Amino acid sequence: MDAGVLIKKTIVFFLLVLKGKGRYSFLMTSVTLVFFSLLPFLAWFFYCLIHKHAVMLHLPGFFGAALIAAAFSVAARFVLEPFAVFFPPAVLPLFTALAVTAIPEEATKLLAVIPFSRSGPGRSPLPERTLLARAVCISLAFSSLENIFFAAKFPGSLPLRFSTAVPLHASLAVFSACWLSGRLNRGRFAPGFRMLVAAICLHALYALGFELRPIFAGLSVFTAAVAFIGAVVLWNTCGDDDGQRS
Repeated sequence: MDAGVLIKKTIVFFLLVLKGKGRYSFLMTSVTLVFFSLLPFLAWFFYCLIHKHAVMLHLPGFFGAALIAAAFSVAARFVLEPFAVFFPPAVLPLFTALAVTAIPEEATKLLAVIPFSRSGPGRSPLPERTLLARAVCISLAFSSLENIFFAAKFPGSLPLRFSTAVPLHASLAVFSACWLSGRLNRGRFAPGFRMLVAAICLHALYALGFELRPIFAGLSVFTAAVAFIGAVVLWNTCGDDDGQRS
């Protein structure tokens, strides 16, 4: 197709959207939602490429791993939610935040990172900074998928989730990846288990803010901020920045 014709068709498409044509508006809204939801993941993947923490072949791999992790976390939610009837109302929000949300999501995200935690013919562990970068990338893809789901079901929740859940997932990936790196490099009894516990507890605290009635969004926002600050400190104090191709 001639470039001029393509440009004209694109202009006509956006004019139809602006005029409020239903089918075009719905399509544009859907495309915009998916694009902006995936933008943090794509931006961080570009960072990983620049610093040699990943190669282009990792793009579908990271996204596929996040997709599988999201599917398993949803399946775990369906399995665990029926047990809520055994808990009194006062304890139910904590059960949902910890057992139904935080533990399955952090566990599945961590498992998704493991296939990308080694490289080279000898499958040696990656440098700590590279492992953390890949974990953040997979977590951002995970949160992007979550945002698409929540936006489709609760459109009004997208701004809050985009500004809190996205940095939260990325930050908690740094915590859990620090523990994974310690296990890979220093053996079974490596220090740092508190990092994984911290990731789960912070995630549970974030989710608790939305499980309380009435919703206590301030708790979730504060938790996301604390997690982000902690992740920045861990990132700046972890191993050197020498990326490694695999």
